[in-house]
Parts: sequence; C-alpha cells; structure tokens
Amino acid sequence: MKIDEFEEQFKNFHTKLVDEIVKLNGYIKILKRFEERKSDRLDQINVAPCFFRLTSASLFTSIILWVSNIFDDRSERGLHKFLSFTQPHLKYLSVAELKRRRGYPDGHWMLDSRKIRVTS
Repeated sequence: MKIDEFEEQFKNFHTKLVDEIVKLNGYIKILKRFEERKSDRLDQINVAPCFFRLTSASLFTSIILWVSNIFDDRSERGLHKFLSFTQPHLKYLSVAELKRRRGYPDGHWMLDSRKIRVTS
C-alpha cells in the first residue's frame, strides 16, 4: 500500500471512529444531565413518570450498545478495525512522516511530545 492510499483510508477510519465516539459521548452527557436534574425537577417528572423512566432506560441501553459497537471486533466503525488497519502500517505513522505530512518545523511541540518508541 502506498502512503497516499494509507492516508486516505486512515482519514476514513479515523473519521468513522470519531463519529462513533462523539455519538457515545452525546448519549453519556444527556444521561448524566438527566440523572443530575432528577432531584430538582420532580414536578416535571411527576407529570409523566413512565416517560422519564423509559427515556432514562433507553439512554442507558443506547450507551451499552454503542460501547459494544465501538469495541466489537466485527464492527465496521470500531476500534478493533482501526487498530488492525494501522498495525501493519506503523511506518507511515512515524514522527518523521508526521513532520512531513503536517509540515512541522524542527523542535515543534507536537514532535517533542511523540518521542515514543514502537517495538514489534
């Protein structure tokens, strides 16, 4: 695989994975906010208690399913597929390639923070 093909596929995998994580984060934030506001919004909840209980349970179920989707090894947009794609192409993810791709000058803070050795 050439570096141009790798970069294109990497962007696609990265975008899909980020989309999934953003959705999961949204569900978590909504459920957290919902649970935080239960105590001071009892009047509104008592108007339709079944609706709010069902909504809370649905959000919790969605979070579990989304986490499962992200970590499932057969998922199209999951972490396993992303890591399986990047593992054989670590040479394209080196600091030198990052410097070339982004045009960072010597001594840039992004390059200093990535002094991590990858061993096979």
